Amino acid sequence: MQGGISIDCERVHRTLKRIVKARASLDAQEAAALREAKRLRVWRELGYGSMVQYMEAELVYTARVAMERLRVANAIEDLPVIADLLDKGELSLSRPGIAGRVSSALTSTVGAVTV
Repeated sequence: MQGGISIDCERVHRTLKRIVKARASLDAQEAAALREAKRLRVWRELGYGSMVQYMEAELVYTARVAMERLRVANAIEDLPVIADLLDKGELSLSRPGIAGRVSSALTSTVGAVTV
């Protein structure tokens, strides 16, 4: 053991931290892809009535999660610092409730800036 933590525990801890960071980076990539999908109207090409319907059927999100992800994807376009944090793995939208809090904060900040 080093510093009270066994080598196995340290290895697993590092693995979990790496996975969380990778997930956050994937969240940033997903947000960018969602913006592009919306711009291209991918859901129409694939026969869906809306982007949310597409996300429910093809990405297996609930309607609520799909709307939250779209709201965040659109909002972070206006504040690239959030996208940067996601890409660096310092913020993850996969944590329960975080996407809604980020979206609300971004909406408030963008609203304050544009007023």
